[in-house]
Amino acid sequence: MADNTHVVDKDIKAAEDGLEPTKSLTAGEVQHLDASAEFLYQNNITEEYLAELVNDKEKNCKLVRKIDLIVLPLLAGTYVLQYIDKQALSYAAVFDLFTSTSVTQTQYSWFASIFYLAYLVAEYPWVYLAQKTQMGKVVAGCVLSWGSVLMITAACSNFPGLAACRFFLGVFEAPITTCFMMMVSMWYVRSEQPFRAGIFYCCNGVGSMLGGILSYGIGQIDSFPVWKAVFLICGGITVLWGILLLFCLPDSILTAKRFSLEERALLVGRA
Repeated sequence: MADNTHVVDKDIKAAEDGLEPTKSLTAGEVQHLDASAEFLYQNNITEEYLAELVNDKEKNCKLVRKIDLIVLPLLAGTYVLQYIDKQALSYAAVFDLFTSTSVTQTQYSWFASIFYLAYLVAEYPWVYLAQKTQMGKVVAGCVLSWGSVLMITAACSNFPGLAACRFFLGVFEAPITTCFMMMVSMWYVRSEQPFRAGIFYCCNGVGSMLGGILSYGIGQIDSFPVWKAVFLICGGITVLWGILLLFCLPDSILTAKRFSLEERALLVGRA
């Protein structure tokens, strides 16, 4: 970081002296800057100013509160829905799933294995893709996809169909935990990370509580097969949440539109 910002300082001094920088970023002559250094370079943020921001406790506290209000609720809400949707099959089994689909107890016991097999296979490719592209869009796309899969599950009438949906549910839920851990490490300094990670991990318990209440409410429906209603309602809520994530979940600290230039510079300095 220090070497790259030193380049910025030299170029600014050269400009003040009426000289042109020896290398131009826009002309493609500077090749060694990473994304953070490029951000600082393009916005003429010097090492001294960055150090001043990092040492300003008031601005740091204000920034952390803003992250807690904008980013953390999106992670927590997604974790709640992930748990509920993963358990939707259990909720449906309490009602008329077995009689409507002719699934046996032995076949039903395979659904958990199918889900976690898909989860295991898909996690690494998804996380690699998220690191190389736009993490926020990958997460939002996966949430939209698993919500859609959950709704499609309501159209299944036999074990193969349910097993296929269960497999794809595992595929699309696979990157969430790992991506969220990377997001926490990106947005927070080390001392702030355990508490924030603990918050969205605790949302498994919140999901368990809300899922039970939701399934009880859905169970009161008498004009439509309850097991189908479970998948349609849970999946529909998740699809709507995925659309929200698509527009509100930042891809990185450098492209977060709801944060000012100064706040993004401070995020870079804290990283």
